[in-house]
Amino acid sequence: MLNPKAFVTELMRAPVMGVDHRSQVRTVLAYSEDNNVHFFAVQRQGKAIGRACTCDLRDARPDSSILDVILPLLVTLSPDTTLEESLAVMRPGMDWTIVRDKTNLVGVVTWHDIRQTIAAYFGEHDEHKCSGCGVDHRLRIAKNDLILCLDCSDRAEVDDWYDLGAAG
Repeated sequence: MLNPKAFVTELMRAPVMGVDHRSQVRTVLAYSEDNNVHFFAVQRQGKAIGRACTCDLRDARPDSSILDVILPLLVTLSPDTTLEESLAVMRPGMDWTIVRDKTNLVGVVTWHDIRQTIAAYFGEHDEHKCSGCGVDHRLRIAKNDLILCLDCSDRAEVDDWYDLGAAG
């Protein structure tokens, strides 16, 4: 069981990939598919200038620039940042942030990682996953109190998924 003094590297689980700021959305999505990576640090001359995940890219035009869809890089965490410190610096609305040392991308810490760690510390269970596909990020409570990711939520609206009672 991790404690509030644990380093973020002990609780992070998501890899991050650096992409050049001149990349097109289609290129980044191809990287995502080929490398099974969801999170990206958008870099200019090796320095992270923003962040994006496949959820941010899904509605963008494939030929648009990654710069058109990146989120601000409000804060990055170092590998020796504690869970407690990460809670103090992550801003409301930040689903995730990049962990990096002085020269390399190390990974990503998500609110889901933090929530699970805190729940485990207090002997509770906080394992939320999409009812449709099983992912554990960008979740929303939808109709019938189903927990759905953005993609499944969109499919549910289009396919009238709720009325069918399907879960996948």
